[in-house]
Amino acid sequence: INSVCPQLEGEVNSAITTLTLNERMAKYQSLAMRCTRSADLWVWFGQDAMKAGKFADAKRGFDEALALDSQNTAAKNGLSELAAR
Repeated sequence: INSVCPQLEGEVNSAITTLTLNERMAKYQSLAMRCTRSADLWVWFGQDAMKAGKFADAKRGFDEALALDSQNTAAKNGLSELAAR
């Protein structure tokens, strides 16, 4: 995050420590809209969406991450896990 959106580091740290899954997902999505070059935010959103059973949202998160970084291993792994369901 520091390399692509250093101004949002505090908000990202706050999102990471948010305990409520849906609230954390909303924060990641909001941050990703403002930090449009961060694949990490979309991966984290996708991972949490998968935990919440929101598989369409999870796929969207992983797809968005791969659109930004086609070699993102976490996003590829997330899509593989979704495909295995």
